[in-house]
Amino acid sequence: MKACSFHVSGKQIPLETDDSRIAGRINAFRFFLLLSPANPPLKSQYYYGMLCIFGVMSGEDGSGDSVSSYLGNKGAIELLCEIKPNGSQFTQLVEESPVSRSTVSTRLQEAEKLGLYERHKIEGRGTSHTYQLTETGARLRIYLDHTGTTERYRTIKVLRQQFDEGVEELTGWARENEEKLEPPVEECSFRQHLRRYSDFKS
Repeated sequence: MKACSFHVSGKQIPLETDDSRIAGRINAFRFFLLLSPANPPLKSQYYYGMLCIFGVMSGEDGSGDSVSSYLGNKGAIELLCEIKPNGSQFTQLVEESPVSRSTVSTRLQEAEKLGLYERHKIEGRGTSHTYQLTETGARLRIYLDHTGTTERYRTIKVLRQQFDEGVEELTGWARENEEKLEPPVEECSFRQHLRRYSDFKS
């Protein structure tokens, strides 16, 4: 794949690459572009902050054991947004996160090695434990909260759930009304189709 890039404040940001680690970081950055505030000054600060947090302005080599590399992995930011101040259990994170159980497990293990999360045993619960943010992890979470990104993530979750429910309703309706959904005969004009649509809405 031939790489291309765009520039922000004189920094070159790649858009396409064969390197899976960098590609993950780019995809995460694209996700955050969707969450950016509308106000121009805030938007500029937001973009700069996101670039810094992903390390694309830091001059890092993108090695797999860096925080910036980790943040580009699927589910990493989502877990940062989901984890509770007093800690979250693994099952809670699986239920709340929009990624698979195995992805949650992998991201937690990686984050522990990077010093972003640490385990705390729950007294009287056998081997049960919670994952809590370390000081380093808390800095990332505070940044997400401060920029409004955590709240935007939660809004996207709600909208996604509503969208999925709408799709489910549409699928059920289509299943019950298969005959009404047959392709129109060729002789019908556009105006006739439009009239049918208007009648259906009324």
